[in-house]
Amino acid sequence: MPAQEEKSAHSVARERRKYPRLPVQIPVYFKANSNKEQQAALTMDISPYGLKILTPETDISSGSKIQFIAPTRDAGPAPARVEGRVIWTEKDQDKIRTGIAFENRIEDVLSYLLFMLSSRDSLLNAPFFQSLLDGLPDSSILVDADLRILAISSNQYFLPCDPKLLRGEKIGSAPTILKQLAGEDFDLNKAISKCFFNNKPLHFSALSLERSGQGPEENRYFNVNFMPLTLGPGQQMVLVQIKDVTALCQLKEKIKEKNNALWSQYKFLIMGQIVDELLEDLISPLSAVVGRLDLLTMKMNSVKGSESPGSADDWLRELNIISGLVDQITEFCTVAAKRREREKLGSMEKTISFNKLVDETLVVLKPKSSFRKVNVRLNFKKDLPEFKGDYFDWLNALIALFQIILKEMKSLSRKEMVVTTDVQDEYVLLSVSHNARALKIPLEKEIGLGILEILREKYGVSIKTSGSNGCQTITFRVKKEQEESFVD
Repeated sequence: MPAQEEKSAHSVARERRKYPRLPVQIPVYFKANSNKEQQAALTMDISPYGLKILTPETDISSGSKIQFIAPTRDAGPAPARVEGRVIWTEKDQDKIRTGIAFENRIEDVLSYLLFMLSSRDSLLNAPFFQSLLDGLPDSSILVDADLRILAISSNQYFLPCDPKLLRGEKIGSAPTILKQLAGEDFDLNKAISKCFFNNKPLHFSALSLERSGQGPEENRYFNVNFMPLTLGPGQQMVLVQIKDVTALCQLKEKIKEKNNALWSQYKFLIMGQIVDELLEDLISPLSAVVGRLDLLTMKMNSVKGSESPGSADDWLRELNIISGLVDQITEFCTVAAKRREREKLGSMEKTISFNKLVDETLVVLKPKSSFRKVNVRLNFKKDLPEFKGDYFDWLNALIALFQIILKEMKSLSRKEMVVTTDVQDEYVLLSVSHNARALKIPLEKEIGLGILEILREKYGVSIKTSGSNGCQTITFRVKKEQEESFVD
């Protein structure tokens, strides 16, 4: 037996031991290793995950493949073939006890067991069959073709009564959790009827259970499986299984939010790279424009005092305005081009000054018409200590933070922002105060600010927020001159 198969078989055996095994004695028929003749055995115990059989002395060995066979009946065809793997064998006088783990899906195994047990009277009222359902890890309900509950496991979510009292009730009117689940195209009665008609399993994922009086984060989510069990013509059933997947759905939602935030940053970065490249190409022609404007200014000064002095003054004023605009664009392009050049070099560990970093951030944002309407006040501490770090981690973080604040200021007539730097013991502080709507706490919840988590993890930065709408302050606290705080 290959090592991988043996490991898998023992894993199944350990799984089987988690659930109750019922001491039921019924005859079963099987073939070992596919090339042997049919043999008969008597079960010693049964569970949906495996069984123990008692046979006369035989050559069945550990690891053997077992194929169970249903005897032919006039009632109709046998259920799906069920296979297992021998986990252990023990000799008991002239008999052999054998433990077998099923390798089929649960619905195939239950269908086979139902087929083998159906010759017994009052099958569905039998205690051992109820125990089979109770041994399943998920809530289970067995329904007939009339949508009536034949059996129901004791493990049920939010059931207000004894499960035994629901036998014979219509599943659509019984107070089960299935009546309260909501999902696209989910209709309980239609799903069961479709499962009967097509004789194929149906699966619904993450159906929500909205709990009244609770917030969206308190909602619960469940998977529901409909599995047909066939015993023969006129003997069909559907097994309904309900599994709580709330924790998994919440984890997926958090991952989705995280990925959305990272994707938003990625889009900003790509657009920034495209714009930076274009601006880099504009620097040379803009420099030529500046030179020609200077030449025109000199020529206009030479004709000043001639026949049309007023006209010359108008030209000079317009040229000065144009020159100022071009200077602004050139300054922005120069900063952007330098930033682009540094990005090409990859990660840049260097000494960073908060004062200089804020100045460069404001230069990048200055050409935005919306940013020019913001009254930005700077309260810089002179001779501010520096610290080690990646220049672009910090520059991108500040640009992202300022842009989020700018977005929240969009509807304000008065836009105020105060940037303060200071020193406190061995730490350097950068505080950004604004009068817009308060950002979410923690700040990483804001789309586009996931980069702040990078600062926390990479440099051990403390980021605190205080205040509320109209008066919020965000403070960065980082150790000064600590090379070991930078982690590659």
